[in-house]
Amino acid sequence: MIDVILKRFESPDETRPMIKGRFDIVRLGGVTIGRATYEPRWRWSEHVGPGVGAPRCTVEHVGLVLAGSAAMFKGKALFLPVAARCSSNAIR
Repeated sequence: MIDVILKRFESPDETRPMIKGRFDIVRLGGVTIGRATYEPRWRWSEHVGPGVGAPRCTVEHVGLVLAGSAAMFKGKALFLPVAARCSSNAIR
């Protein structure tokens, strides 16, 4: 028999609040999936970096912009409009 696991971000397993945003986490078997929600003008370098002592996030990301826009920097700036899909590991 096939087991089916259904989870929704509306009831996450964990929520990590941050200045001007939050990160919701759901766990499906051995996989962890996160959804980040940011207020306008949220910047990792301003709102997270000082607390962890780093100017930029070094974690690999795979993402989809659902509303608003986003920007990433990995050697060069990359603007991501709504519906953009990205992997920070693919940006060189």
